[in-house]
Order: sequence, then C-alpha cells, then structure tokens
Amino acid sequence: MENYSTRRKTLYTILFTVLAALTALAFAKSLFISTDIDEGYALAVPYRMVKGDLLLRDMWEPHQFGGLLLYPFVALYLAMTGGTEGIVVAMRIVGILFHILVGAAFCHVIKDQIPKENRILLFFLHILFLPKWVQLPEFELLEYWMILLTFVCLCKAAKSHGKTVRIFCFLGGVCTFAAALSYPSLVLLYPIYVIGLLQVIREKRGIVVSAYTLGVIILGIILVSFLLTQMTVSEMLYSLHQTGSDSAHSVPLGERFGFYLHQLIVPVLISVLSVVVYLGLKYVGSRRNENKVTLILPVIIAVTLCVASTIGMTLLRENMFYMQWKYLPILVSVMIIAKTMRGERLVQNSIFQFLVLPSLVSVPCVLLLTNMNASVTCSKLFPAVLGALVLCAGNINDNQKAQTAYVVVVLALSFPLLVCRLLLVRTTGCIHLTIAAPMERIQAGPEKGIWMLDTLADAHNANYSYLREQLTEEDGLLYVGNESIYYLFSDAKISAASTQGTSSFDELFLSYFDTHAGKYPTAIAVDKALWTYPYYFFSAETVEFISWIEEKYPYTHIRESDYLILYTIE
Repeated sequence: MENYSTRRKTLYTILFTVLAALTALAFAKSLFISTDIDEGYALAVPYRMVKGDLLLRDMWEPHQFGGLLLYPFVALYLAMTGGTEGIVVAMRIVGILFHILVGAAFCHVIKDQIPKENRILLFFLHILFLPKWVQLPEFELLEYWMILLTFVCLCKAAKSHGKTVRIFCFLGGVCTFAAALSYPSLVLLYPIYVIGLLQVIREKRGIVVSAYTLGVIILGIILVSFLLTQMTVSEMLYSLHQTGSDSAHSVPLGERFGFYLHQLIVPVLISVLSVVVYLGLKYVGSRRNENKVTLILPVIIAVTLCVASTIGMTLLRENMFYMQWKYLPILVSVMIIAKTMRGERLVQNSIFQFLVLPSLVSVPCVLLLTNMNASVTCSKLFPAVLGALVLCAGNINDNQKAQTAYVVVVLALSFPLLVCRLLLVRTTGCIHLTIAAPMERIQAGPEKGIWMLDTLADAHNANYSYLREQLTEEDGLLYVGNESIYYLFSDAKISAASTQGTSSFDELFLSYFDTHAGKYPTAIAVDKALWTYPYYFFSAETVEFISWIEEKYPYTHIRESDYLILYTIE
C-alpha cells in the first residue's frame, strides 16, 4: 500500500509539473501572439470612458457596461504612461491575474468537497479555458468570472453562520449584477439563484434572500443614479432604445432561434444517445455494479470528443470555436455519473443550485441577445461542466478505478483546450491559423511587442503610422471597419455610435450624428478590408453608408493609403 501511495504521488507530481509548464507556455502565447477584434472592442469601450464619453448618452455600444471592469485599469495605465503604447499586453496581464485569482477562489470554496489532486486538476482546467480564446478581460470573460464568483460567494454563505451568511449573500448578488453587465438578459438568473438559496439555506430565508437581492440592485441603483445626474430619464430611455437597435443584434428571435435549433441538433442527439446508453448499461449491469458500469460513459464520450476536436483543429482546419458545442454532451454524461454515484437529491446541493443550474440557464439568456451562433454560446456551459466534475469527485473517495476514470475525463477535456491555447491562433476573421504561420512583430502603438500574422502586422504597423500622421487630438474619428483597436492609434476623439468590430454601419450612426452635434466626425477612415471576413452571420453589409460618406465628404477631401480611405473636413 505504501509503494502504491508513493507511486501515485510521484505520478501526480509529474502530471502537475507538465500541466504547469504547458499552462505557462499558454499564458506566454496569450500575451505576445496575435490580436483579435474582440480585444480591440474590449479596449475601445473603457478608452472612450476615460476620454470623457458617458455610458448610454455618448455610447450606443451593445456591450458597453462590460467595459466597467477594465475602465479603472485603462485609466491607471493612461495616467502612468501618458498614452496607449503597449496597453494590450498590459491589459492581458490584468486578465491573467484575474483568471488565476478566480480559479484560486473557486478551488478554495470546494476544498472540503473533493480530494486535493482533483482540485488541482480542475484549477488547470479552469485556467486553460477562455470563452473567446483571448486573455484580455472582454465582456464574455467577465460573465464567466462572475458566474464562478457568484457560486463562490453563495457556496460560502451556505457554509457560514450568522452575519457572515448575509455578507456572502450580498456579495453573491453583486457578482450576479456584474455578470449581467455583459448581457442584461442574465438578470433572468436572479430567480434561479433565489430558488437555490431557498433550497440550500434553510435558516432565516427571508433575510438571506433580502441580502442577496440588495447585492443585485445596489450597484444598479448607484449606476442609474449617476447616469441620471448626466441626462434626463427620457434621454436615458432613448439611448437604451438606440443601443438595442443595433441591427447586428436585432434579428427577430424566431429567425435566430431557428438557426440555433438547427446548430444544436448534433450535440442534442449525442446527449440523448448518452442517456440511452446509460439506461442500457444500467439495465445490463446489476445494482451492485451500477457505479462501475456507469463510469464507462463519461470516459467514452470525453475521449471520443477530445479526439474529434483535436482532429478537427489540426487536420480539418476548424477554428477553436467549433469545439464549444461539445460541452453539452460532456455535461450530460458527467451529470449522469454524478447523480448515480452521489445518490442524493441534487435540488438541495449548493454546487448544483449555484453553479450547474445557473450555467445551464445562462445559455438561453445569452441567446436572447447575442449575434453569435449557438455553438459559440455553448461556452456558457463550461461552469456547469466544472460543477458536474466537482459533484463527481466528491464521491470517489478511495475508489481507484473511479479516480482513474475521473483523471482521464478531466485530461480529455483539457487536451483540446491545450491545442487551442498552444497551437491555434485567434485572429481577425476567425480563420484557421496556427502558431507556424508567418508572423511579424508590432513595432509601436497599443499592440507593441505582439507578433501577428505578417499581412495583418503590415496593415496594423502602416495604419498606426498613417493615422498618427494625419490626425490630431482636435479631430473626431469614425472608423468604418472591424479593427476597433484603430481608435487607440491616434489622439483623435472617438466619433461613433458604437466601436464594436461587427457593427452594421447604417441609420443608427446617422441618428447618432443627428442627436450628437459635437460628435460629428471630422475624419472618417474606411478600411479597405471591410466585410472581407464573415465574422458573424447576423451582421449586415450596408453599402449605403459608404455612399452617404461620399455624398457628405467631397472627393477633394479624400486621401488614400495602402489599407485605408480617409475622408476629412478641411
């Protein structure tokens, strides 16, 4: 037994050392390799705020409240450096630190429920996952962190007594509100958490729910009160309406959910098959061997989907988003084994109520507003997968076969994440790109020090020099294209309804200029690569907007570089 224990400890030490080394490489790659339109958008929003633009009144960005997390860090960086040079790498470091801290908090709150080895495995699994495969804190990553932190707070509340229960319930409410900053429809999670609190915490339910509710609404009250000092109620309501009128996000629900149902056919069928296989295994196995037989299911599914994802990303030129739908069948299979092995009512389990269930419900909540497809949105299931794995690990005890199966499942989940983090490169257009692609280093500007695909690096280096040469801080810039980071290339003010990289340039922008006379652009930079990439299928092409520009700006005021057409008022 002692030899087995020593050998097991040695194997885990080797495994964790390898995972730590690979994770360190993943972090290094996420710091210095490539940029993407989501990062540009994530920076442009707080940059506008630092420069004096007010939420809602001056900004009609669909995800503008998601920029509040990064705002103080952008403000601090600009104050310390006096400019934006190198800001992308700096904010990625902020993202890495947040990611590690959230993972540490998650593992701390479950330390009394699962063995140390499994807790470390889940920490690495969390660290390797990124909703959009960018490390900079963007609104999708904010939502993921806040879902986990809501669980941490409410789980701590369930384990505490007296005043501490109310404090953690309040903090859980704050985190729930923060998650809704990314997608306002996530306020629909409020009743889910309230029901969970009533099921899990049996004492002083009224006080518990009141403390949580206060946490949810207090930041909202502060935010709305501040905004109402800057605008009237009617102006706020008008801005909210205009923000929701972005045509890239306003496709009718029926049409969108028709797409979503079609996209989810495969994962739903695999999930149903998992249930059928489980029932078959349960039927052929005796009650005594039911747990042993059921262990086969998540191993088969996790390994199969791991192989399929790896083949897809390496041989079939699939980008990293193709693998996201696989979280659904994995979740179903792991939850089956969790329910079988624990033999308890999950309705009273804090992990199920505060992590698995909210994560599941968040998917339709996000689909109400997003312009992403259903496969990408399945990344919202990842917290549920983590929760299901915690439920499983809590009942393994000294069952060697169960522990081996558990390690296999977690490693099978981790391997495709490592492929994404180490091999694939997230870049403009979501094209399939690997680390072996020809790359060049960005020499100056916000992206300084980052290596990018050579053709994109040429464009970014050239456009940085061109915009700094042509524009001054007195100018107001409207950029018509997908690279929102260009707004940080010069000292010009931002003159745009939205800086989102997938904006549809249409009547919304014209309405913005009609109501914001001081925001009328003195310069419009049209990217020659506009609509080159099929980013999101709900973003419309609006050629009419270019016609409006050419009517408004005489041809005598047009300059052209290799990558941009610059219209100016002189």
